[in-house]
Amino acid sequence: MFDADFFKTHAIAQLEEMGAGSTTLEIHLERREIYLVHRIVAIYPGYVILEVYPAEGVDDDSRSKRMRGGEVVWDRIAVPYSAIEMAFMSVTEPEIAVVGFRGKIAGLSV
Repeated sequence: MFDADFFKTHAIAQLEEMGAGSTTLEIHLERREIYLVHRIVAIYPGYVILEVYPAEGVDDDSRSKRMRGGEVVWDRIAVPYSAIEMAFMSVTEPEIAVVGFRGKIAGLSV
């Protein structure tokens, strides 16, 4: 079962071991939805807030449409831990055009 400790401790350790800048993190939900994570925004006792890439992928056009104040703004989703079926980390290229896990996990640089 996934919980806050997984995201605060175990996910960070695995991403660092695999090479955070080149590792993709996918979160698979029980409803068969898959989210490719750009950043873990916040970790709470019952859920995690994820910044995710759009399902259609990322290109220069989609980046420019998401620019706000000089930064790209990605979609966010609050996911209850009970809905997470699997967390998949890989150093292989994702099926959509994005590059690796980026940035911070709940304020911790990875």
